[in-house]
Amino acid sequence: MIYIIISTVYLWVKRNSKVSRLLFLLLLISSLAAYLVGRQPQITFPVQIWTLYTGVLLAILFRSFKDYNIGEGPHWQDISPVSVEKYSKWVLVLGLLALIINVYLLTKVFSSLIAGAIAVQAFKNEGEAADFYASLFPHRVMVFSYLFSPVAYLALPLHFYYLSKKEIKKSVLYLLVSLLIVLSGLVSLSRSATIQYVLVYGIFFVFISPLFSKKTRKRAATIAIIFLVGIFAALNLVSGSRFSEYYYKNSLNDAILDEQQSPLLFSTLDYFSEWEENGPKIMQKHDMEHTYWGIYNCSGIAAHIMPGQYQSVLAEMEKHLGDDHNSFHGLIARLLFDFGTIGSALFIFLISVIIKKLGPVHGAVRFKTLLGLSSLLPVCALFFAGNQFSALHLDIGIVYCVVFYILVKRKVVRTNVMDVEKQ
Repeated sequence: MIYIIISTVYLWVKRNSKVSRLLFLLLLISSLAAYLVGRQPQITFPVQIWTLYTGVLLAILFRSFKDYNIGEGPHWQDISPVSVEKYSKWVLVLGLLALIINVYLLTKVFSSLIAGAIAVQAFKNEGEAADFYASLFPHRVMVFSYLFSPVAYLALPLHFYYLSKKEIKKSVLYLLVSLLIVLSGLVSLSRSATIQYVLVYGIFFVFISPLFSKKTRKRAATIAIIFLVGIFAALNLVSGSRFSEYYYKNSLNDAILDEQQSPLLFSTLDYFSEWEENGPKIMQKHDMEHTYWGIYNCSGIAAHIMPGQYQSVLAEMEKHLGDDHNSFHGLIARLLFDFGTIGSALFIFLISVIIKKLGPVHGAVRFKTLLGLSSLLPVCALFFAGNQFSALHLDIGIVYCVVFYILVKRKVVRTNVMDVEKQ
């Protein structure tokens, strides 16, 4: 109920920021879904305190987008168009090569899934995926795909950048490359990357659409709908293969829906709302002994840089949280196990400051605004999962966005005052 009150009040009072409103709307939908599937938080004092703590921090994070509104411009003043053209070609080439690899992988995975040759649980969680990939490609090809598929996080801003300039063909090419975000999840039969893409793309589109003419907006919407239909078809295949016949309700709370009559619908709503029950539950188990200073949430990086320490943390968390270890806890609950109560609040404040710094200036959109949305919006839009920082795919993508911006940033030429006076 706390999340419903917070989101409803903001949506009622603040009507100018589309990005913030969409994030609060997601929070409201997730909270309503919790009551349909019995995932509402318990009405106990500790649970309500942690729920309030989570709601306040999410509100601060979502509200940091309040100035993401577009005016008349001038836009794109922070970059050199020549440099963008030069370096974006590399994004396109590397992205298309990775796309070919992932499309081939996807056809093989889905054909095996339809034929019943693979079991979803074993493929997704028990290591069978790696053996399956190894049977199709040499190791170096998979390494190439893994390293360069994250250029998708650059392709998405470039897609909207060229769309705003009415360069439809280029925009479509970068849209194709951005689908690597979806493919990276589907080839491992995971739903999270697909849901992330759909949410981020939708918020992106709503934010930047004021830059489009009516004709461009219609074209862009048509193209997006075509791609989204394909994405949802693939997502439905993955979900249907896992939950179309049976879904186990993992909560003792009363639910309005019946998981036996509508297992697929129930699993989808449960996916978006289980964090509401699980988050406060594990937050009550936190103590300083189980505070890991970034290793828990940045597990993608930690697993490669410090594998021994990461495995130790993983084993500790599995033992400490028990059966709740593999469930969705939400962003704030996961942060708690890295930075503690005060540290998590400071972390959210820091991310909020960065989001504000990257936003439009007096309505003028900068290219780094798009890069910032591509890098940070997944974490905000998937607040109900909370494990986006743990995805190495996103971590590498953020690095690519920073490097790309350094390369294309407009160079400011400073005139020597003494030279001007001599003239």
